[in-house]
Parts: sequence; C-alpha cells; structure tokens
Amino acid sequence: MSGGVSAFIALIHPSDYSILLSQYAAGLTDIKKNQSCSDKNLCLTSHLRITHGDGHYVKLLVDLILLNFDEEKKPAKVFGNLKIYPKRYHFGSQETDLNYKMSNSGSDDNEVIQLNLQKPPSEKVSCRELQVLKLIAHGYSAKQIAHKLYISEHTAINHRKNLIEKFQVKNTAELIKNASKVYWL
Repeated sequence: MSGGVSAFIALIHPSDYSILLSQYAAGLTDIKKNQSCSDKNLCLTSHLRITHGDGHYVKLLVDLILLNFDEEKKPAKVFGNLKIYPKRYHFGSQETDLNYKMSNSGSDDNEVIQLNLQKPPSEKVSCRELQVLKLIAHGYSAKQIAHKLYISEHTAINHRKNLIEKFQVKNTAELIKNASKVYWL
C-alpha cells in the first residue's frame, strides 16, 4: 500500500477511528500499569471498517501483538496481523460496535486465524529466566548459556529447572514447546 500509515488511516470509517484510538489508548495505559518484562503475550484486537476500492466498507480484523517495550514501557516492536473479510457488509448508521460478530455463512471467508498464544505461567518468569529460556530455544547448552550471560553453569541449570517447574512440564523439549506458545522465542 502506498502512502503509509496516513493513507491507511484515511480508509478507516470515521466512526470506527475514534473508538479504535480510545481502545488502544486504554489498552496501552493498562499495559503500562501492569506489564512486566516477562509478559510477552500482550495482544490488542479490534474490528473496524475500511473503505474498499469501489467505495463500500469491508470488515477488517486488526491484531497487534506487542513484542518488546522500551524503558518507558512504550511498545518498541509490534507484530501486526490484518484480516480483511472479502464479502460486502452494509452497516447501518447505528452499527459502530467494533466487536460485532459476523454471521458465518458456511464458507471459510469469515474464519479468522487464531494465534496460538497462551497465558504465562501463574508464577512470574524473571527477566534472567526469560534470557535463559531464549538461549535454550536457540540450542545453547548450559555451559554456553553461562558463558553468554556471565553466570555459572550451575546457575544456568537451576534457571532451566525453575522454568520446567513454572511451566509444569517434564523436560526441556516440553518447556520449549509450551514456552513458545507464551513468548516469542
């Protein structure tokens, strides 16, 4: 799409744009209050209407997954997924609910790809454990992790054991499988 963000914003239905901004502002405010460095499954989702090339409005699902935050807890890296529903939908003037559920006519056009993200473990994962987890996911041994993070090999092993307990799994392979559904490793 040429024109960038401003061209995209111009396509959004005027009633939806203000609601969208207030939803995202509320979501980011909540994240600033509650987010720790280990909460990597934060996702903001909205439905909105955009103008199609021939002038009618089509429904758009917007998923923004916040991957990384700066020191001020502002999103530094964001992964976005947009899904346009190709069928024409004619919205009445009072139809401005962004969470409107579209009826499924039996075709696959209305199916939305579900992101397989899960809630983090009930016991918080520390920043150091998250660093160890990422290195394990990249195939590093305990000795390599210790060298890279300037910790002892014994500490690296203990972090792995703690992660296995927190995720309630039996081995490292299960740990990576379950953790990859929670964090972007």
